[in-house]
Amino acid sequence: LTGFISLYLIKKAKRVSNNNGTTTKLPIVLKYSASCALGTTVQFLNYRISTFIVNSFLGIAALGLFQTAATLGQVLWLVPGAAASLLFSTVAANSSNPKKNADDTALIARFIFWFTICAAILLAAISSILLPILYGYAFRESITPLLILIPGIAIFSLTTVLAGHIAGIGKPHINVIISIVSLMSIIPISIIFIHFWGIKGAAIANSLSYIISTV
Repeated sequence: LTGFISLYLIKKAKRVSNNNGTTTKLPIVLKYSASCALGTTVQFLNYRISTFIVNSFLGIAALGLFQTAATLGQVLWLVPGAAASLLFSTVAANSSNPKKNADDTALIARFIFWFTICAAILLAAISSILLPILYGYAFRESITPLLILIPGIAIFSLTTVLAGHIAGIGKPHINVIISIVSLMSIIPISIIFIHFWGIKGAAIANSLSYIISTV
């Protein structure tokens, strides 16, 4: 519904622009939006594919343990995600000054990366206490998967920030390619690792996938 309403408003804006004798960039907007939508969809599958495989191989109980670890670990992405959104708008608004954009992105990426590393170390240190408090003693088996996920999640914070820059310079297709490569790597790795090591294998597969995306 949102998509149809947005498309209607864009077409309406196009008609107004044409009536005023100005040109429209509707095809460019649609192409950019399509790339962003595809990238978001593929990245969503990256985040969720292991949960589907865990559920198929190990059942709902194991899925609950794994999802608990993943949910808590992904809290580390809150600050990088906010930085990426801010960076996207800033880079897009200053497209005429690519050098300044590159310098700002490098500075922000370094700060966010080391901030996330510090937060990851803190989370790992208190996970054995924090997780049972938040979810109950029954979820203590989620601690080890969480500790395995934390390195990959922390490293992926760099990818999150850089994705904002890439989208801001008008090249979201690069983010799509990165997401597809990550997805193609995580599927076979998850199947193999989950088969042999259960939810710990799922955590290893996810962590490796995040690292592959960053590299």
